[in-house]
Amino acid sequence: MLADVCHGYSDSTSGMAHAWVDYGAEAFIGATISVPIADQYGNRWNDGFVGAFWEELCENEGTIRSATIALCDYYNAHYGSGWNLGDEWKIMGNQYATLP
Repeated sequence: MLADVCHGYSDSTSGMAHAWVDYGAEAFIGATISVPIADQYGNRWNDGFVGAFWEELCENEGTIRSATIALCDYYNAHYGSGWNLGDEWKIMGNQYATLP
């Protein structure tokens, strides 16, 4: 489960992460920060970094961990630096899971 929304994984929303994993999801990935979805001109930013996540997971047959790192790397390369796995983005569950 990828929660690409503001504070998708925080102290106040960790119950949602637990619920997904407790009921069978391999992993829950969420941001601990406000996630920008568009610039002032309406250009959608999240399309790029969410696309990088799915490309790594599906096309490159990566893990949840490598896909989350790809998401952070895409954002840092295109919109500024500062996103990291473990700080701005967290994974609950099996970070080494792959798609079947």
